[in-house]
Amino acid sequence: LHIEMRYFMKNLKNSPLNYSVQFFFNKEPLFENIILLGELKKIFRNVNILFSTNSMISFVLNDYSVNAEGFDIPIQILLIKESYNSNSKKILESIEHYQLNDNLIDCIDECKFLLVISDFMGTSIEYKERVTIFNKIIKTLIPILSCRTIYWSCSQKFIQSIDFLDALEKESVDSIFGIINVRHFIKEDEHIMDTLGLSSIGLPDLQCSFNKAEPGLISTILYEYARKIFKHGDFLNDNEEISSMNLKFICNHSYSTTKPKRIIIEFKEI
Repeated sequence: LHIEMRYFMKNLKNSPLNYSVQFFFNKEPLFENIILLGELKKIFRNVNILFSTNSMISFVLNDYSVNAEGFDIPIQILLIKESYNSNSKKILESIEHYQLNDNLIDCIDECKFLLVISDFMGTSIEYKERVTIFNKIIKTLIPILSCRTIYWSCSQKFIQSIDFLDALEKESVDSIFGIINVRHFIKEDEHIMDTLGLSSIGLPDLQCSFNKAEPGLISTILYEYARKIFKHGDFLNDNEEISSMNLKFICNHSYSTTKPKRIIIEFKEI
């Protein structure tokens, strides 16, 4: 029964989610739709505006489509203006579980408006291509909108815009810098670290419970294997032994003990 359950867990998959980031502004962002379109055309070429209102724009990427009920539907990139609610539950959770530097905290405190950027109909696109498309969108919009701070909803991660652009410069446009967050929890005397973000593109996240190891080492190992899973897919088998940075682990697919509930690969130290 135990073996059958492991086989069952290995074959469960996280469902891809609609992807979104939030740009933070201390005053209402102003921009010309045609200017945005012109810059996006430099990257994607076959793109147009589907509709535009005072609070929302939809850009259609005609070269990227998904099949829905026999029809090829191009994916859209939505830009939605919102006022900022400082009591947002997700944002407060991010502040609690992610080390923010003073510049980020100041940006959050000063924020009065958000611009939500999300993909629509993008969940069926191959995940690497999807991340590359999204990174290109964000890279294109940052200089035009003069955004200082970005919140990645699916990874609950805050990033300064300059750090994101620097990561793309070093790692190329398929960087996972924005989409992966390593979080740290303490429950009673136990440390729990996990990744958040892989699950939003249909892959398993990672989780490790420990008492003696250094959190910095565990964070490095989880991020290292998050990169590998992004590159190769869900390649780790249940009961597989791995070693990294002089630590050894047994891997098993399971449900996360942290929120949001999702399929993870548990790293158990041995």
